[in-house]
Amino acid sequence: MGTGETLQKFKKYHLDKIIPLCFIFFILMSLELIAACFYSPADELDRILRVLRQDEIIFWELKPSLDTVFQGVKVKTDAGGFRVLDNRRFDRPQDCFTIVCLGGSPTFGWGLDYKYTYTCLLESMLNDDFKGKRYRVINGGIIGYSSYQGRLLFENRILDEFSPDIITVSYLVNDVDKHRFYRNNEKPDKDLKPKSTLLVFLENFLEESSLFLFLRQKILRLKGLDRRFYSEVSQFYPENRRVSPQDYRNQLDLIVDLARARGIEVVFIKMLVRFPFEAEPLAEDVLKRSNENLAIAVKLIKAGKCNQAVLKLKEAVADNPYSAKAYYYLGFCSAMNSDEESAKIYFDKAKKMELLECAIIANVYNQEMEELALERNIELVDIKEKFLAYPDLKTLFVNSDYDLVHPNEKGHRIIANNIYGVLAGKNIVGKN
Repeated sequence: MGTGETLQKFKKYHLDKIIPLCFIFFILMSLELIAACFYSPADELDRILRVLRQDEIIFWELKPSLDTVFQGVKVKTDAGGFRVLDNRRFDRPQDCFTIVCLGGSPTFGWGLDYKYTYTCLLESMLNDDFKGKRYRVINGGIIGYSSYQGRLLFENRILDEFSPDIITVSYLVNDVDKHRFYRNNEKPDKDLKPKSTLLVFLENFLEESSLFLFLRQKILRLKGLDRRFYSEVSQFYPENRRVSPQDYRNQLDLIVDLARARGIEVVFIKMLVRFPFEAEPLAEDVLKRSNENLAIAVKLIKAGKCNQAVLKLKEAVADNPYSAKAYYYLGFCSAMNSDEESAKIYFDKAKKMELLECAIIANVYNQEMEELALERNIELVDIKEKFLAYPDLKTLFVNSDYDLVHPNEKGHRIIANNIYGVLAGKNIVGKN
């Protein structure tokens, strides 16, 4: 066999392999373009996930180098995935005094232009009033972060990336919550193990594909899964809060230990969860009767008897109209019976009552922060007290009708002023 004939066979063999691969690639790219035209986020969770990506240790993080519109405002992140005024990321100059503000979406600036966030305002105030050195305030607020995630972020990234002089710590709302954006398996945050790096990489890659997102959306609907209660609805009501009050205190304590080992000053920011409405007190015997009916209903649901369970659930909410658990199961049973309209109503009520429960239990977490601040000699900025003293509390939030945790421009100004007052008044900044 001659050299020319061998070369021809070699080319034919590889062409036979390459052409089908090219055809498959062309088909996939065409489907991707078509899916991009038809896919749109179905709900709030989908919209949130578009600005996040998974992390094997801290569960998720903001996508780096974002330049998008989120919650109606322009959002930009630097190469490290932290929100900034623009996309540049500066190395720390020798004379730069660095403050990192740790927190969740209230610190991030949910629904707010960055220039109005308390991190941006605080940086401007410090640089205007103290001319001896440059001040840099890093927004370490990540959407959905609990104190557990905040401790991991501080330990694994903030300490070495920014070498801060001061940190402020303002976790609350996600600690009292029961739901996560990823890995929402009803376990407390501390019980989640690190995820495979390869698996996280593959899932993040797929979640950038419109085709994958479109197909996942359709499959979830075909399976009858419903994400109107924060995430895919499971049969049973989630009981565990992401971080218990005791573990909340432990996480804050660990952050203090890590900071003081590096000579970093710590300031606690005590936030609040606004009550969605005023609840009337219920008599003990009425609550007992409601809980008994609810327990019977749950047993019936476990036995697959949703129709019988609904009767008991309605008796339960007649006695206790604030039971998130009862409304959740009414929503679940309605969804199982293909009554979409009723399911939506009940799930919305369940969420509203969950917010009431969060507002009530948030006081316990506030108390844990106060006690730890006293025990460890930590400066505490009491934003909750300042907000509650304001003549019209609801006007301090992004949406005065239903937002209970995200301060608006006016609210962020109050936060910035009070942090500044503590830092300047205690001579924590301005030192030569």
